[in-house]
Amino acid sequence: MGNIIQRSKDNSNNSGSVFRSFTNNLILRHKDKNLFDKYEIIGKLDSGSISEVFCIKRKDTKEEKICVGCIYIKKMFPFLKTHKIDIVLDVKEMMNNPKSHNGTMSALKRISLKFIDDDVIEEFRNEVDIIRKLDHPNIVKMFETYESFETMSIVMELCSGGNLNNRAPYKEEDARRIIFKIVSAVSYLHENNIIHRDIKLENIMFESNDPFAEVKLIDFGLSKMCSPPNKKMHRRVGSLYTMSPQVLEGNYTNKADIWSIGIVSFILLSNTKPFDADRSFHMMREIFECNIKFEKSVWKNISNEAKCFVQALLERVPDLRLNAKEALASPWIRNRTHNHKSSKEFCKSESFCDCFEKYLKIVEFKKIALMLIAYKSNADDIFNLRQTFIEMDADENGRISFDEFKEALKDYKYSDKDLNAMFQNVDIAQDGYINYTEFLAATLESEGLIDEIRIKEAFEHLDFDNSGSVSKQVRCIHFLNT
Repeated sequence: MGNIIQRSKDNSNNSGSVFRSFTNNLILRHKDKNLFDKYEIIGKLDSGSISEVFCIKRKDTKEEKICVGCIYIKKMFPFLKTHKIDIVLDVKEMMNNPKSHNGTMSALKRISLKFIDDDVIEEFRNEVDIIRKLDHPNIVKMFETYESFETMSIVMELCSGGNLNNRAPYKEEDARRIIFKIVSAVSYLHENNIIHRDIKLENIMFESNDPFAEVKLIDFGLSKMCSPPNKKMHRRVGSLYTMSPQVLEGNYTNKADIWSIGIVSFILLSNTKPFDADRSFHMMREIFECNIKFEKSVWKNISNEAKCFVQALLERVPDLRLNAKEALASPWIRNRTHNHKSSKEFCKSESFCDCFEKYLKIVEFKKIALMLIAYKSNADDIFNLRQTFIEMDADENGRISFDEFKEALKDYKYSDKDLNAMFQNVDIAQDGYINYTEFLAATLESEGLIDEIRIKEAFEHLDFDNSGSVSKQVRCIHFLNT
């Protein structure tokens, strides 16, 4: 197709560390002002001893219409706890077409800081620091943080389909599809030297009520950086029913996450727990003994491959337990069926291919705006793009290598030099891979996803001092301090 390498003057040296620093921090904004200047609460999703999770909505969206009253929105969020509150929503539209509001609603996690120790506060700050480094289709996205003397608030992606408990029992194929997604997310975490430490049914959410909705791994409050991967950790944290024997002993590695996935897999396949004693002491004894049985009648209808997979994840000795990459390559995972709509034809479309050429020519400021828009795009808008990303990611590790990129575009007769130029241009973080948001930013325009509302929100995000303008100096200061 000829030499297509054309780069604007502003793109010539990739603008160095400032641009990469911004990208690596994944566009998370910290704000000191009152979050309720921008958002209003729709309802409570969950509550704990020191934190609450709400569904919130931007105040200034065009879709907003007034309908004040006590609203029960179980139809949209079956797991939502109903409260007698006044909300502002176009209720009829929301009930008939709840997906249309996914882009304007978010989840809000509010943590009370009044009566908790500094160590616990640091755990929540740790959650922010961990998530801002992550970029995977099956890991929840975080948008903004607000902190005052009494509360810390985190605005994040809304997963409106409930957690894994809400759809039980599961057919084997459905369980396999879910477990594959979680193993892929954990493989990505481990490759980035992060251990989750609290993988359980409650921390895996469906992004919507669609039967084939993506699942998202949430709650990184107990996560920890662990380098090298076999680094030993000693703090006993997590939820007892998914804790490995090594966590109980206080001497474990990231293989503890694999054990937890094994427990989740066992439950999804059988609708029972492998260790289910009434008292904590008895459950711990069962975990230490690690006597995994597939004796209940439900297991008669489960494939031997599935049983072997679970057994391989629940090996008592960590060295015999699969790692995340090996779990992805297991026969049970590899033999899954693809229930989503195929995007192979979309991947071959001229508009999709052209977007990589066009992306070579745009200035970095536009790239930043596209990254912001991509990061906050809702699931329905980016369905084709996400499925294309998943199909291009042949080794299923949550990012696209150059070889995978080259294979996807092999029908277009680009030279290796052109392909490398396009790849390097999309790889903004310069880490040797095209990460999920980088891919979306480069391909958004092929789907016609750039509109006035998204541009306005991107501008507001960049205008961090609320001056009504974004200067080059202000932009650089913001990136370096993000």
